[in-house]
Amino acid sequence: MRRSEYQQQEKKAFPWVKVLLSLILIITLLIAGIFLYLFLKVKSTADTMTDEETVNYTSEKREKKVDLKKKEPISVVLFGTDSDAVRESKGSGARTDTIIVATINPNKDKTTMVSIPRDTQAKLADVGTVEKINHAYAYGGPTTAMKTVENLLDIPIDFYATVNMDGFTTVIDKIGGIDVTSPNTFSMGGYSFVEGETYHMDGKEALAFSRSRKQAGSGGDFGRQNRQQLVVESIMKNLVSINSASNINGILDTFGSNVITNASFNDLTKLQSYGGALDNIERDALEGSGGIQGDGLWYFVPSQQSINNVSNKARENLEL
Repeated sequence: MRRSEYQQQEKKAFPWVKVLLSLILIITLLIAGIFLYLFLKVKSTADTMTDEETVNYTSEKREKKVDLKKKEPISVVLFGTDSDAVRESKGSGARTDTIIVATINPNKDKTTMVSIPRDTQAKLADVGTVEKINHAYAYGGPTTAMKTVENLLDIPIDFYATVNMDGFTTVIDKIGGIDVTSPNTFSMGGYSFVEGETYHMDGKEALAFSRSRKQAGSGGDFGRQNRQQLVVESIMKNLVSINSASNINGILDTFGSNVITNASFNDLTKLQSYGGALDNIERDALEGSGGIQGDGLWYFVPSQQSINNVSNKARENLEL
């Protein structure tokens, strides 16, 4: 082939190479842009959620703060409150209708979860009075509430999250609903549930399922606690499998408006490696008796044996 012919063919081929390289560059930039957007979105949401007043909280029951890089076991307490309490009250004033304590051990791939009834009789940390445990948050915010839970169960609490339970209806819708098997037969808010039946629930149905306690067959407070654990468990398992950028965006917006926590952005990024422990959740409940006390209020009084059993399981999972 003569040199002039070769140069002509080279000139014809070269524009296609430029186009291909340009497409690759554009695609790479788009992907990088998406990841950068998601990173900034996650960081912005985390910063919105983080309570700077408690971000450095370290339990008095620990010698030092847990090292998430080393994947040390952690404990988390979830405080569930009503729709207008989360963002208006980072500190005190809100009473918690839901208290769920979880210990997460990524080395054993195991999580323990226990609900504390809101009417549980307990000595309130920093206050000193014996009252209903859900008063602790109202008196002293998350720090007093965490300390009170720590003293009741004799375990350290590393992180907390205060959640507007109504807001989770949006999260559930964003993840495409959750599958939950009903442990009770009851009706609530236009929905009916049968014991042993599995339901694919949207947000409104899940809220009705988890909030019922006075309806016939719902099991009262203990039934509600059990169902709340089931809903929280299903949400957590679904969240770790989300891969749609649009869904993630909506979920982050919802979390930013409905969650307060002492976990920083750096903490949250490190906690990604703890996800495997959510595949093995051991649920428990405090046992005891209830009745009217001297102040005329109804209290749930957990037995010391039940407290010890729950505490021992949690401490074992925390490797204490």
